[in-house]
Amino acid sequence: ILGPCAYFLPRWRGVSVSTDYSGAALGEVLTTLFPERTMMCMKLITASLKYFRGITDKAFTPASDGITAIVGENGTGKTSILAGISWCLYGEKPEGVKRADALINEKADYKAGDRTQVTCVIIAGDGRLLRINRRITTRKGATEVDLWQRPAADYDGTNGGTLLADADGWEHVAGPAVSHANPVIVRALGMDSRQYFAAVHVQQKQVDDLVHDKKRGEVIE
Repeated sequence: ILGPCAYFLPRWRGVSVSTDYSGAALGEVLTTLFPERTMMCMKLITASLKYFRGITDKAFTPASDGITAIVGENGTGKTSILAGISWCLYGEKPEGVKRADALINEKADYKAGDRTQVTCVIIAGDGRLLRINRRITTRKGATEVDLWQRPAADYDGTNGGTLLADADGWEHVAGPAVSHANPVIVRALGMDSRQYFAAVHVQQKQVDDLVHDKKRGEVIE
């Protein structure tokens, strides 16, 4: 499940890899073991969500190692954090949401410059730091996305917030046109949205289905 995990790992059958590795080293291990595979691991450094669904302004930074649990009452935005990360990376809207404008928080004042946007900083499996910002630019749901990169060595384990906010040092790779940036982002992340939702982000309904014998096999496959 994406939320509790600091490391994003593709489903490698029969292979156990220690999370003591850095994102870059872990990618090298998997590439060595499975050179024909295109999927790589990712490590989420931090995410910022603004005016996304029920969230007005929230920063989410998972633990650098081990498991991060997102805990809170119903309606406090736990699911929206996960949905926001998935939307930022791939533009995939949560289940049941058909239009982008439905993601806009009711408090967003577009005339005052507020924008629904999510920004993620990730260490990709190839050792790069990636920053992805996806945003809704108009009340009607027009969307843009940009991708930047920099060496993973620029992350010292504590400066995730600085990397999120600081524009200096980032090389712009793609965007803002979604049609241009999305394929580049998929290649940079090493997996497409189908692989991501199959191997990384188990959604709420799938968790419910896992406890039912008749549906468990279908979800796992």
